Amino acid sequence: MKKILFIAPYPTEDTIKDGYFQRVMNIDNLVRNVQREYMYVRSNPFVKTEKRIVAGINIYRMSCFHIGKIKKLINNYEYIYIHSIYMYRKVYKYIKNHQTTILDFHGVIPEELAYNKKYLFSIYYSYVERIAAKNIDFIIFVTKTMENHFRKKYPKSKAISQIFPIISKNSLVERKMDMGFLKLNLKSPVVFIYSGNIQKWQNIPQILNFIKRNDSENHIYIFLSREKEYFINIINIEFKKIKNRFIVESVLPEELYKYYNIAHYGFMIRDDHILNKVACPTKMIEYLFYGIIPIIELREIGDFSDYDYIKIDEKTNNFYPRKSEKNKNSAIYMLQKYDNLNPLDKIFSWSPIN
Repeated sequence: MKKILFIAPYPTEDTIKDGYFQRVMNIDNLVRNVQREYMYVRSNPFVKTEKRIVAGINIYRMSCFHIGKIKKLINNYEYIYIHSIYMYRKVYKYIKNHQTTILDFHGVIPEELAYNKKYLFSIYYSYVERIAAKNIDFIIFVTKTMENHFRKKYPKSKAISQIFPIISKNSLVERKMDMGFLKLNLKSPVVFIYSGNIQKWQNIPQILNFIKRNDSENHIYIFLSREKEYFINIINIEFKKIKNRFIVESVLPEELYKYYNIAHYGFMIRDDHILNKVACPTKMIEYLFYGIIPIIELREIGDFSDYDYIKIDEKTNNFYPRKSEKNKNSAIYMLQKYDNLNPLDKIFSWSPIN
């Protein structure tokens, strides 16, 4: 029987709203019938080794200083699936040549760290990334543009590639909704939505400035975020006079459809940077699936390029209640393209040539 060890924290009800954990669960759903365990290695030397069982899966948490325990667990497995370079850094020294390694790339970590002005960390993770490029057997990318970036950066890497986007299917459901659940009585409301958190690349200040420049009395603004209190505080300070037209919630992926179904425009403000050009934002496929028209700065986000959008600096009074059939069809095409793909099928049937 095939056994696989995931190097990643296992999602919880609190963390599943985050894109990283949605990716972990996406992959886990592909291997329901495979014997598997999770190991989350923390940098904190004072973390005690813990084991818990969720849905029959053993989940371990331990410090990176517990070297003997890490080695013992890793050595029990033929397949080692590592969620991101951050996790790879903590375990790569203990993986043997005969073990099949899979790295889920998630994002361009050195470039992201440099973008956030963490230059020493960027240099260090560039070193870790080079080790991965040399030694990993399989790399799963979330976009074709990310794969192209990697191949250009490491042309000698022999890692086998797979493309598998981050798609949270729990949020993609066809259900008829109206605005009744919001209990608002505006005539012909125009609904703007932001789904996400407050990382630097989300450009929250630009979103807020856009609202100030373009607000109208029939506009409604929905913010869905784990950082609920942050947005409530901002609204109470900067939009006090119109705060009755703001809805701020933190919801599970399976509840997102209620808000996406009634939204017309969605904020997707990303800078012209490689970090964003290779990304596969979960909310982009969600926006498009529901016919939402993204408000953008950078058009080429990941593998998305042909869709209806509005530039954030565009002078327009053209905000009226509408959905984009083109965007919906674009999302459906991507979903169908990857619907039956299980990247692990190829991995499980692969064996190294000695």
